Amino acid sequence: MINPFSATTEIRSLLIADDTLKSLVGGKIYPIVAPEQTEGDFIFYQRDGIKESETKMGTSDMTAIVNIGVISESYERSQQISMAIYQCLEGNYSGDIREIRLQDSTEDLVDKKYIQILQFTIK
Repeated sequence: MINPFSATTEIRSLLIADDTLKSLVGGKIYPIVAPEQTEGDFIFYQRDGIKESETKMGTSDMTAIVNIGVISESYERSQQISMAIYQCLEGNYSGDIREIRLQDSTEDLVDKKYIQILQFTIK
């Protein structure tokens, strides 16, 4: 069973190791918020919730809900980075993480920057 509190650490490790994302954002992948004065495209991530599955014997499974955001000055590039995140994370795993699934996504424009938000569940 995954430790839902460290799910974001596992997610960051997967994102940092991905060659496509390295070429798109370099190492600019941050927990919760990017440092001030961060320039160019970047990714941020945060845990949004935890769901427990219960049985008569207690907790049988835990699911972490993690939001991953993309910030870019280009709408097309924000979509390209989002797709690279999806391709990097979506799937089945062995070990503490058994599966990562995209649950939802949304987009916005704030301060002339395009924002893509992808919500994943991690089991």
